Amino acid sequence: MSSPHQQDDNNNEDDNEQYRDRAQKWEGFHYTRLTCISILTLLIMFLALILDSLSVWGKRRQCTKDECGTPIARNGCQGTCGAFGTSDYEFHPTCEGNGDCGWRTGRTTWIQPDPSSPGCPACTDANGCVESSESTSSSDFIDTVTNWESEFNYADLCADDDDDEACMAMDGGNVYLAFTIFAIIFNIFTLCIIGPLYCRDSSIFPCAICDEKTHIFLGALYGLTLFCNFIPVVVWLGAADGGMCDNADPSHDDAFVSDTTNFPGYSLGGLMLCIIANMVGCIAVCCCWGDNRQYGDERDTAKVDRDNEKAAYREQEMQQTQSMNQNQNQNNQNQNQNQAGNNGGQGDNTTYSYN
Repeated sequence: MSSPHQQDDNNNEDDNEQYRDRAQKWEGFHYTRLTCISILTLLIMFLALILDSLSVWGKRRQCTKDECGTPIARNGCQGTCGAFGTSDYEFHPTCEGNGDCGWRTGRTTWIQPDPSSPGCPACTDANGCVESSESTSSSDFIDTVTNWESEFNYADLCADDDDDEACMAMDGGNVYLAFTIFAIIFNIFTLCIIGPLYCRDSSIFPCAICDEKTHIFLGALYGLTLFCNFIPVVVWLGAADGGMCDNADPSHDDAFVSDTTNFPGYSLGGLMLCIIANMVGCIAVCCCWGDNRQYGDERDTAKVDRDNEKAAYREQEMQQTQSMNQNQNQNNQNQNQNQAGNNGGQGDNTTYSYN
């Protein structure tokens, strides 16, 4: 009979470090990295949705030398640039805007000096002004400086004003939202598959050692997550010549005659980090798959050897048990025969008396 300790060793062999082969150890190492990467990218994507900052832009325009010589009626700055010196005017009026765009709305902070460059918007309801403050300047050429903020909704501008740039920004925001949600779903599903290596009995997809099909499935999931994180970045920064954010502002084109460079905000920056993390995850899956194939024969041979050892041990145990049972039966038979002989000798001890 085997002891409870021996049975426990046999039942928990896969959990015992001394029985673990190299393939299992490497799989655990790679899947630990996958788990950390999946949790990290999941948190980044949730945080990116909350922060809602796809891209930012900043632009400052000043009157050129030619504009300073052009009348204001012809969108020039004549009379506001001071006196003409040896080669240029004394002052060049400016206009400055700094924007931040989310997946549904955009916001711009304007700095409007008086005088300013042509087309610099003022704080009005038509321009979406939500807050403004005015300060007096000590400059010889600037009287006051107005700082104000505008906010606009892509869907409203697209529906009410038939603004093509706003419609494009609305579609870009929908692409970002949809693909990010899909990436989150794929990431959660990936964690559900990796989970069995840490809680095999209570996981959704229990398995002792993930096989080659699981590696392929994990690689496909990470590939889809990479695709879902990559598409919004390309669409948002690549559309409208890299000016999806600033072009949606209805006052931008009037204030700035040249294109504006857009930079990734917190949301797109987070997706870029996720893209790098997903690439690392894909490499980890490939490494795990390669190690599994490299050590597969060794692991299978070791498993067969262990199974043979356990079968031989069980057979030896059964033989010992049978031998013990035969000895016990033989002893029982000998005891019964001895007891029967003793009873037979005592049966004729009667004393007879003859008179």
